[in-house]
Amino acid sequence: AGIVADGQVHYGWVGDSRAYVLNRDHETISRLTKDHAFVEELHEMGEIDAVEAHVHPRGNEITRALGGTPEEDPETAAISVETSSVPLYAADRLLVTSDGLIDAQTDAPDLYDRYVDSDRADDVAEEVREAVVTDEEIRDVVLDADSLETAAAALGALTNDRGGKDNFSALLVADETLPE
Repeated sequence: AGIVADGQVHYGWVGDSRAYVLNRDHETISRLTKDHAFVEELHEMGEIDAVEAHVHPRGNEITRALGGTPEEDPETAAISVETSSVPLYAADRLLVTSDGLIDAQTDAPDLYDRYVDSDRADDVAEEVREAVVTDEEIRDVVLDADSLETAAAALGALTNDRGGKDNFSALLVADETLPE
């Protein structure tokens, strides 16, 4: 959930949907959220690298979700929601997307096995990066588009091109009246 007010986006999240700020002047992408997911925890602890995280077989296991855990009554479950705020500028594009964008790859288990079996070889790592949707690719698609509508359509096409194994939603926001 989020709101843009007074030149800032104030947001809260649970689970593995993501929010990014992309800046067209600096050609950057900044991830605002951290996935509440088992694989994210492994990556943060240094047990797996970024390439492995893209195709890990337990990539669909979230550690925090609306409705609590299977052991809890969803009607009464309490969940911790992370929140933050960041300033937005005229050159920024705010992207909020479901995990369907990041998890589009249908061959992830095979890619994971090939990467690990190769002892994390550079050529196989590059093959994984070409098969999955990376933050850098998201940046390029959004910043190269001539409108937010075109960017959203291009992200949907990219997701489907990479396998489209999950539902995909995206919200793109820009406000040219914000300060430079």
